[in-house]
Amino acid sequence: MAYGSGETITASDYNVLVKNIKEVYNDSPSVERIDDSYGYGRTLPELNEVEPDKIIENSEWYDLFLIIRRIATHQGTTLDDEIPEQIAKGDIIEAYGTLTQAVEKVRGNRLTVSSTTTYDIKPLGTSTRTTEWDEQIVHQFMLKFANKSEARYFFNTGGKITIYGEREGGSDTGINNAWTQTLKDVDNIIINHSSTSSSSGQVAVDIGFYTLTLSDQKIAQKSVGVEDLPDISNSLGYYASDIYIVDAKRSNDWTELYFTVYFRSEDDDKLVDGTLTSTVSAWTVTSLRHPSDPELPDLQPIILPTYEKIKGIDESQEPIP
Repeated sequence: MAYGSGETITASDYNVLVKNIKEVYNDSPSVERIDDSYGYGRTLPELNEVEPDKIIENSEWYDLFLIIRRIATHQGTTLDDEIPEQIAKGDIIEAYGTLTQAVEKVRGNRLTVSSTTTYDIKPLGTSTRTTEWDEQIVHQFMLKFANKSEARYFFNTGGKITIYGEREGGSDTGINNAWTQTLKDVDNIIINHSSTSSSSGQVAVDIGFYTLTLSDQKIAQKSVGVEDLPDISNSLGYYASDIYIVDAKRSNDWTELYFTVYFRSEDDDKLVDGTLTSTVSAWTVTSLRHPSDPELPDLQPIILPTYEKIKGIDESQEPIP
């Protein structure tokens, strides 16, 4: 930066800061964007560059610092002494020589979410089966965003898609108990911007929104009745031929995400019964929607995808491929 503590803050200095912060907090045109992982899509409070030779107003300095702090809080980024904890409207404007480092920190941590953040969780769709099965049943669905930008904003801000399987009731048999326990062990399968994991730690692959392709990729797989072995190729167990699998792919324009959840049983003489459910939900952070400053309105909601079921687990079984 051209400025330092005790020196004049120029419009060009301020505009560089604003541009760099807006690339994270708001967005930038696709032709100027470094990559799609920049951009939260937030627009309040409004932050704009100023005309050359314009005097920077206190309110503009205040909003810039407020947004930097809000981003840092959302990310869990520690700014130490780079900028003051708080400035108030009416304070005297002064330059902070380490402000550039603060901006670079939050840019570098743009896809990080604080471990203390809270989420709003909304179920998008559920498929349920109450009839017995002994081959393969499938929950296939599409999640559709209005456009690629809304998909980017959802994942860039820390949004997650979760898939949760559950079996309960029915006969007290070994295969029923194995499916019940396996689905509990896996818990939520979590898809974020760049990876897929599970609440239990039994799923971990480097495939997320930005690494989806036009063809199906396996993002989760767990053998039934086998503990702590997510890869079937190395599995041995009571029902090692029964498998819980999730595949995913995207559309060419990045607005449609396709998921196929397989419940596969290859034990012909053992029927699975009871109630089986497969639920998909969207998780969105609250840290960017509910500013602590009472003088500012709530930020616009993060837009969720819509759910469309392609095939349900209540439909006819499929032969094992």
